[in-house]
Amino acid sequence: DDSARDAQIAKLIDRLQTEPLPYVVAGDFNMSDQASAYADLAAVMSDSFREMGRGLGTSWPAVQALGFPALIPPLVRIDYIWHSDEFRTVEAAQGPYLGSDHLPLYATLVLE
Repeated sequence: DDSARDAQIAKLIDRLQTEPLPYVVAGDFNMSDQASAYADLAAVMSDSFREMGRGLGTSWPAVQALGFPALIPPLVRIDYIWHSDEFRTVEAAQGPYLGSDHLPLYATLVLE
């Protein structure tokens, strides 16, 4: 049931639409880029990995944390670094396994 997550995302979008300052919003959004909530977020801010990342950027699950061999890649991207139009992504990448069940994402943003 995605209703609680979608309600939180709707509140976030409402807040961002009145934000006068440049912003970055990052974290585990528990949704793929195929979810309708992704399109709602993409309408008000930019996905850094989609702008400049390579590959699928899948971040979950990092199977090493579950005791499986590292040969099995994560299945889905649920972690994102979003930003307002005042930023431009110059680099985005998936990081190495660091102990979490998520792989980290990195982005270098330039304030224009």
